[in-house]
Amino acid sequence: MNKTNLLVNKLKTSNIDFKVDHTTNSKVMINSFPFEFDVNVQNGKVDVQSRIKGWNFVTDFMSLPFEKTLGYLLLKQIGFTLLFFVFMSWAKSNQIYTIVILIMFVFTITAQYMYYMNYRKKHKDFKNNIEKWINENEF
Repeated sequence: MNKTNLLVNKLKTSNIDFKVDHTTNSKVMINSFPFEFDVNVQNGKVDVQSRIKGWNFVTDFMSLPFEKTLGYLLLKQIGFTLLFFVFMSWAKSNQIYTIVILIMFVFTITAQYMYYMNYRKKHKDFKNNIEKWINENEF
């Protein structure tokens, strides 16, 4: 039995949304919120590419390769920090605004990193499952 067929059979039993490229019969596209996996099985090699879908709490409206998501979060954090210091210099006279904005800033950044860690765990588990399903019946 072909590796692509093994993967398709496992996906059918697990009720996960997927599509198969029937022209080459070697590519499977898997949609599992918040990820999209492209599994390419050719010449005995398995290549798993993953993207995190747009419109989520971590990447906002952008769809990114999952490996670049942490870099995006760091850039966003630097931008928020710069905005916070600009706002803090503007609102020197009223400390209450500064404290409220600081609390919102810390909460937002913490929540985004917690979501990222959750997505990272789900990503690793799902990717390991895909590789296990494909290599399950090898001798």
